[in-house]
Order: sequence, then C-alpha cells, then structure tokens
Amino acid sequence: MLFNSGCKFVINGVNQERNFNKLCKDYDLSDISRKSYTHTSFVCKISKQKKIEKELKECGFEIIEKKEFGIFSFLKNLLTSYGLVAGFICGLIACIILSGFILKIDVVGLEKINQEEVYSILSNQNVTTFCKKKDISLSSLEKTLSKNIENISLVSAIIKGNTLVISIKEKVQNDEVDNLDNFQPLVSKFDGQITNIKLVQGTLKVNVGDMVKVGQILVEPYILDSSNNKRAVKPIAEIEARVWQTFKTEHKESKIVSRRTGKEQVVENLIFMGLNLTNFHNECDFPSYELKIDTICISNNNILPIYRQKITYYEMETILIEEKFEENKEKIFEEIKQKALLYLDKCDIIKNEYFNVNKINGQYVVEYVVEIIKRID
Repeated sequence: MLFNSGCKFVINGVNQERNFNKLCKDYDLSDISRKSYTHTSFVCKISKQKKIEKELKECGFEIIEKKEFGIFSFLKNLLTSYGLVAGFICGLIACIILSGFILKIDVVGLEKINQEEVYSILSNQNVTTFCKKKDISLSSLEKTLSKNIENISLVSAIIKGNTLVISIKEKVQNDEVDNLDNFQPLVSKFDGQITNIKLVQGTLKVNVGDMVKVGQILVEPYILDSSNNKRAVKPIAEIEARVWQTFKTEHKESKIVSRRTGKEQVVENLIFMGLNLTNFHNECDFPSYELKIDTICISNNNILPIYRQKITYYEMETILIEEKFEENKEKIFEEIKQKALLYLDKCDIIKNEYFNVNKINGQYVVEYVVEIIKRID
C-alpha cells in the first residue's frame, strides 16, 4: 500500500453509470467498488484528484470520503511538516535579529513643515531604516531637529518596538502679525453675478449686479486713511452671487456591463514572513472574477508575525443591457440631480434649475443646470 500511491474517493449520488463512463475515459480510475445503488468508491492518481473532485461536484455527487495514501502522500506530508518547522525556526531567528533594528520611521504632527526636510536631517544623523537601536541617541536627535527646523516648537523621539516615532509640535503663526505688509486681495472663487455685499474691511472693487470671473479681485488688501494714504489690512467681506453650475451625464441605450453571478470561491491561508504555510493552490476556477483579499494578524500577543489571509473570488459575467432613453428619462434626470446636490454646499440657495438633452454620436448627453446663490469670497 505504501508504494501504490493514489487518492481514494467514496461518493454518494444517482445516475452514476453515465458519469463514470466519462470519468473512466478521461482519467485512469482503479479499484472501482459499488457498495450500493448510490454509494461507490474508486482510486485515482494523486495528481488528478483536484480535477476529478471538481467534476464530481459539477455532476452533483456528494463526496463522503477523500483520502490520499502511498509513498507520494507520505513524502508530501513529510515535506510539509519539516517545512513548517524550518519556517518557524527561521522566523524566530529573524525576529530575534531584527528586534535590535529600526524597521520604520513615523513622523507625526506635521502641517506646514515638509516631511522630507525631517527625513533629510535624520539621514544626516545616520538614522534610517535598518539602523541599530543602540546607535540612536534620542535626546541628541531631539536637539538636532529643534535646532535645524525653524518652525518647530516642541519635538520628542521615542522607540516603540521596531518603530522610531518623531512627534513634532509646530509653532503657532499669527497671520495678522506675520503678514502685516503682505496681505493678498480677496478674489472670486466662482463665475457669477453679484447679488449682495457686506464689507468688513478693505477696499471694495465690485458692486451689486456686476458679472465676475473666477480669480477676479473683489476686495483690495488696503484702506485709505484720512490723509488718503494706503494702509495695509486683511480684506474681510461676505459677498454673495448668482452662480450657474452645469453637471453632465451620458446615457447609452445599449451597453455591455460586467456583474457578479452570485458564485464565489474562498481560499484561506496562514502567512508567516511572506511564506504561505497552508495552501499552495490559490488559483481560481472561474474564467472571469473579482478578487478581494482580507488579511488579519492572529499573533498580537506573540513575537512571531502570523497572518490569516482570506482570498475571495467572485465570479463575473458579461451581459448586454438595453435601456431606452425615453422610457428611463425621468430616472436619469433624478440620478444626475441627486449627484449634483452632493457637490453643492449646505448654505447654497437654489433659485432655478433646468435640463438640456442632446444626442451626440448615438448617445444621449444630459445637462443639469442649476442656478444658486452662494458665497464667492
């Protein structure tokens, strides 16, 4: 039995004669034994077991038992067992060695300071990934960063596991003081017609009823004092305008789309140091599919990084969908309207709306034009 390798199947199902004739023709089956009208056992080559199992399931048979035997099965299990032990030992040695090195550098708290500037200073201090933890002086590193970056208020450096964490607090800047003589004019953010103006400070350059373009100056950053001299101030105003925004969508009456059939295939693996410890056959049987991979760590309280990986294959099919424009016009109008509302601000006031429909190159182009009152300053 040891030298006669194979895989034994015990199945349950009806109409076995017709399906077994096909299986015997395609594969080399042996030791076929029919225990009852519905129960049959047979032996196949180990290399063919996956294909035979697939065909049995497609024919509607229930697989009661599947068992490998022989020298090839013994060698396969032996290699797998020794491979796991060797992988475990190699991983343990790698973890012990890597525990003395920095594997990641995180810089947090940055808003205006360029992150590359921080990394450049760290590199000049020979602090990079895979450098030794014992070679890093955290206090010296904090002083160097504070000295070389002007806008740092506070900085702290800690080593957490294999990660060097640099926490930076930037200096608070006062625009009114820092930019006293460098204020920028207030410009329009939209094209439109001005409907209302509330000026707080600055010199107004537009009036109610004026048409303005994006980038046009609304308020200059200065005022004229009693001596008619310019004095720099930060321009502040609330300016509303009537703005027209257009949203477009296209509709084809015939289109080919891909969708899920509802069938799926799931493969689960255990991953250690990038090595698959369980399943070496991750191929999908579907001709067309979508792929989703979920990975979670199952060794949070263990020094060894072991992950459970779940791979889900969703079978896809391609179909032709026909939707006549006239029959679906109201639905299309409502969809583009709802999408347009996502881009409008809550404070925008809709004054008017209308649709334009054009047929270009065999497809319909729908425009949704909305007239709103909004802040443009």
